[in-house]
Amino acid sequence: MSHRFPAQTANAFSPRCRHVALLAVGLLVCHGMGGTSRAADDEPLHVRIDRLMEAARLGPVAEPCTDAAFLRRSSLNLVGTIPSADEARAFLDDPSPGKRTALVDRLLGDPRHAIHMADVFDVMLMERRGGNEVKQEDWWNYLHQSFAQDKPWNVLAREILSADGVDPAQRAAAKFYLERGEPNLLTRDVGRIFFGKDVQCAQCHDHPLIDNYRQRDYYGLFAFVNRVSLFKDAKLKANVVAEKAEGDASFKSVFTGEAGDTRPRLPGGLELDEPSFPPGEEYTVKPAKDVRPVPKYSRLARLAEEASQGTNAAFNRNIANRLWALMMGRGLVEPVDLLHPENPPSHPEVLELVASEFATGGFQIKPLLRELALTQVYQRSVELPATMAGAAADLAARLPELQAEEERLEAELEQAAAQVEQASEPLAAARKTLSEVTAELAKSTAALAEAKKAAEPLQKAFAEIQQQLAPRRELAGLVSASSSKAAEALAKLPDDAELAAAVKLIESRSSKLAAEVAALEKTAGERETAAAGAVAKVGAVEKTIAESNAKLPPAQAAVAEADRQFVAVETERKRRETLANLAELRVDAAAALVEYGELAAAESAAAVELAALTKQLEPQAAQLAALSTERAQREQALTEAKQRLEASTTAVQQTTAKLAAEREAAGALAAASSATASALEKLSGEAELKQAATILEARAASVGASAAELEKALATHQAQVREAQTQRDAVQAAFEKLTAQVEPLKAQVERARAQHASLQQRTGDARAAADKAWEELAEHWTGRAAVAPLRALTPEQLAWSTLQATGLVERQRAASTAELDKKDPKAKEAAESDPAVRAARDAVIERAVYDKLKANVALFTSLFGGAAGEPQNQFYATVDQALFFA
Repeated sequence: MSHRFPAQTANAFSPRCRHVALLAVGLLVCHGMGGTSRAADDEPLHVRIDRLMEAARLGPVAEPCTDAAFLRRSSLNLVGTIPSADEARAFLDDPSPGKRTALVDRLLGDPRHAIHMADVFDVMLMERRGGNEVKQEDWWNYLHQSFAQDKPWNVLAREILSADGVDPAQRAAAKFYLERGEPNLLTRDVGRIFFGKDVQCAQCHDHPLIDNYRQRDYYGLFAFVNRVSLFKDAKLKANVVAEKAEGDASFKSVFTGEAGDTRPRLPGGLELDEPSFPPGEEYTVKPAKDVRPVPKYSRLARLAEEASQGTNAAFNRNIANRLWALMMGRGLVEPVDLLHPENPPSHPEVLELVASEFATGGFQIKPLLRELALTQVYQRSVELPATMAGAAADLAARLPELQAEEERLEAELEQAAAQVEQASEPLAAARKTLSEVTAELAKSTAALAEAKKAAEPLQKAFAEIQQQLAPRRELAGLVSASSSKAAEALAKLPDDAELAAAVKLIESRSSKLAAEVAALEKTAGERETAAAGAVAKVGAVEKTIAESNAKLPPAQAAVAEADRQFVAVETERKRRETLANLAELRVDAAAALVEYGELAAAESAAAVELAALTKQLEPQAAQLAALSTERAQREQALTEAKQRLEASTTAVQQTTAKLAAEREAAGALAAASSATASALEKLSGEAELKQAATILEARAASVGASAAELEKALATHQAQVREAQTQRDAVQAAFEKLTAQVEPLKAQVERARAQHASLQQRTGDARAAADKAWEELAEHWTGRAAVAPLRALTPEQLAWSTLQATGLVERQRAASTAELDKKDPKAKEAAESDPAVRAARDAVIERAVYDKLKANVALFTSLFGGAAGEPQNQFYATVDQALFFA
């Protein structure tokens, strides 16, 4: 059979690497993937993983890979390159049973591991985006240092998700935000890269293809970043991340028109409660021209905190799945950024176990990679077991059980969906009530602003008249008092005309001031009344706002409670959907094996029948060939006999004709001779007559002799004709006898050959069907981690492997070591006696090698890497690549 390898084997290399597969340096890395009971906590994680995988397997799994494959695979995965020839010889010659574990530990301790992981996470986080805001070198150094220090993933993620780029020492971490900037792009990439959910298509409506990705999910993430913008920092002369304190996430479906709003919420979680501040007190640094705002409450900081504290299942599963994919060649969920129930993990229990252990273990990457490398799953071969066809019968007996389990889970899913539908009604009602209260509050707030706007000029006018009235009252009082005192003096001096004139002047001024005061008091009263009315309106609106604010907490609490209940049943529905879809995949995988078994059996039966018919046909065909050859010889002999008979017959006919002519001539000559003889008797003396008689006699004798010879020849030819007829009859009888034997045998062989051709076609069709079923089976078995998949190298792995195979790495390592020894001769001696010094020295050397060869690696990535910001697992071949390798 031709179906010996998994379907992926045929295209084990993507075009990115396929045309360099013959570098003869083992550039192929193959990976495996990967039930339901949990062992004691003190058992190693790899043991528990293998137990779960074993419990979930449907049939035979691949044999362990060879030492050579494991060496190549683990080297590519953990340090990003194939092993050197010396490393390969040392490992393959090592007879110790624990050499694979020792190899994994050595590779994880190799300084190249941190370099490789920096490359891996650079591509994962930035997808080869350039360095417009943060230099690529600064970003890569930040990642390299993080992995060299064994920084936990949640710490690294928290730094990246909270970085604003203001502190120069921490600016590199802000590259993720700064190179994207736009909130919708950030929403998509935060969802994909940190939570494994590509919700991009849910921006304008619920996802058209994935029921579990909804518009509310998109805007729950969008709410974390929609207040973000880039701010040009004059001191740094560079952009930094700025964040506002306001900005809601509202949405409306372009399909249904359904509208809503949401506070920040992580995938699968509830809306987060947020602190509120009095108007005008939302900022630590208020926004102003050329001033970067700093809110008291940062949604970005909250995102980093909520994601990385270890309690968000989506965050934990995403990184667990990505690290599994890094080691095994494909994720438990594949593609890795489409985590949802319709694309269930192949082994949910394994994903939960790995995610839980990773989180509770402090998000330490190296220990997890070590445990994954030690699993039986990781160490499986790329070849499907030879016993697949034999296992089909056993699985066929289990298929009805698996189908019944699928139907049961589908029924449970329908019940869970009904509960979700029920829970959605009170949630919709609570949201409607909250929306009404919010709208009422917004309306009252707007009315309050208008009332205050109307009251402010009236209060200002009243205050202004009050300011005018007070000094005029004071002056009027003083002048009135002066008038009274002057009048008293005039009463004592009634005849003093001058005094009388003065009193009159004072009284006149007092009257004028009193009139002015009265006018001002009247205006003040009018303005006071107007201002009081406006203030009363403000108070009424404030009372309405207070009433609305009183309604808000219970409305919010009702939404929160309804949302909690909805999320609970929705989470259960998703769990049921995941199990139902997984059961369907199990049934499909089992059916694929059963189908392959049936097709393989049909192919085998057809092949047996074909072999038997071939065996039966061979002697018949040989006999027919022999008889046909003999008949052809007889036919040739018959042709020759007929030719001889024809020649003899022709000779007889020709001789007979000649003989008749000779006889006729002889008769004529005899008559002439007789007549001449008679005449000569009478004319005996005629010499001429005598001479003529002599000639005639001689000529008659000659013709007679010729006729006699012709008679003899005729007799000979007639004998030859008889002999040729006898030979022809004998040969023809033999030919006809052989023909009588050949024709039925020929018909029999032709029928057998037609049957043989038909059977050959049927066998070929059966083989083709079995091959196709084998490929489909391999796809299922690879997806279930029962066989290791094959995948293309990354551009970085391809580059370092090529440089390793061509000896350039070793030459640069030797040169870097020599430079270091020359610079510090004592360091070499210290390294020989102190492992810590030796490790530090090795790290310096490997970093020097990287720095010297990174330009070479960059050439590979420019040719074989995906476009900036695009998925990095797709590739299109180019002429430049072919020319490069040529």
